[in-house]
Amino acid sequence: MATTYPALLQTHQTSLAAKNKEQSKYMKRIKKITDANKAHYQELYSYISQIATKGKLLIKGNIIRDECNISKYLSKMRSNKGRNNNKSGENN
Repeated sequence: MATTYPALLQTHQTSLAAKNKEQSKYMKRIKKITDANKAHYQELYSYISQIATKGKLLIKGNIIRDECNISKYLSKMRSNKGRNNNKSGENN
């Protein structure tokens, strides 16, 4: 073992502690943003749920009733987002 090995370990430990502190700072910032947006997402989810429920009432007894489901809306939204990302990627 080299005589400078303990000093090298101390340097690496200090460097890792600094990087850990920086990563914690970023994670706290992201958590703050996520917490701030969470209320908005819940409000939007509630609004979409109300629309879906009212849509079910309007077309009660019809075959299309299954379309007024929040899970269907979310899956359509996600699939359209994926298609839009692929199209924009092809243009680059």
